[in-house]
Amino acid sequence: MKKILWIWVVLVLVLGSCRRSPMADSSQRVSSDSLLAQATPVPYPEVPWLARLTGFFGSTKQAERFAQWAFTAYNDSLYTLAVYYCDCALACNYRFWPAYHIRGFVHYMQCDYEAAADDYEHVLRLNKHRDYFLLEGGDTLTCLDCAVCLAYSYCSLARYTDAVEFVKSQFTYFPGDYQLIESLSWAYTMLGNFPLAGKWANKIVDRDPFYAHFLLGYNAEQQGRLGIAIQNYLKALEINPESASIMYNLANVYWAHDEKEESLAWRLKAARLGDPNSQAWLRSQSMDW
Repeated sequence: MKKILWIWVVLVLVLGSCRRSPMADSSQRVSSDSLLAQATPVPYPEVPWLARLTGFFGSTKQAERFAQWAFTAYNDSLYTLAVYYCDCALACNYRFWPAYHIRGFVHYMQCDYEAAADDYEHVLRLNKHRDYFLLEGGDTLTCLDCAVCLAYSYCSLARYTDAVEFVKSQFTYFPGDYQLIESLSWAYTMLGNFPLAGKWANKIVDRDPFYAHFLLGYNAEQQGRLGIAIQNYLKALEINPESASIMYNLANVYWAHDEKEESLAWRLKAARLGDPNSQAWLRSQSMDW
């Protein structure tokens, strides 16, 4: 029995040293290229396997270390490496919700909303008390961030009914959060429930006036209330005069309002600011911008 125990101790020490990351010394900040070059000396499938072996008893401490490295890689826009470390953390402790949280961020930034939604759902399922997780350097992972991103992911996937039900369920924990309300209003608009969409958008005019007026403008546009749509889009542009997407919407409304010259003027402004839809339309008309 003692012999088996000694063999196990030696394995832990040896494999633990193999797994050491260049981020272990938090006093030294390495460059992104250096981090990428040094942090993955072992092929992808093997590191999680080693982590699983040495984290046999569900090592939360080891999972925390991997999560910290994952967050550092995420901040450096090294998304593949960030996912890699999240997988290592989950191999140590598959119930360690911060790893799902960081991986969800990565998938969201990569516009993989299906994978992001899956990770965020894991976070909320595992973190029932809506705790937060403090990372080195003062960064904090919160369930509010997770809830907001999950609501956005549902909307991006056109799962508008899911978005509505989810946001309403989160008001128990985060009552009146304006970012959740933005998703709720957008989902109601896409479901054709314009009165409720407008009601929720009006609730955030003071907190996020730009996005509130965008929502109110788009809501009115979908109902054919073009005058109200123009008013709200212009109010949004007063707040952010460089918003090409608002200019594009405004051009469409003016066109539908049979104000072709005004529409063209806004489309040209949007194209010059880099709006791809306006540029494509002008190109189709053999027009330069």
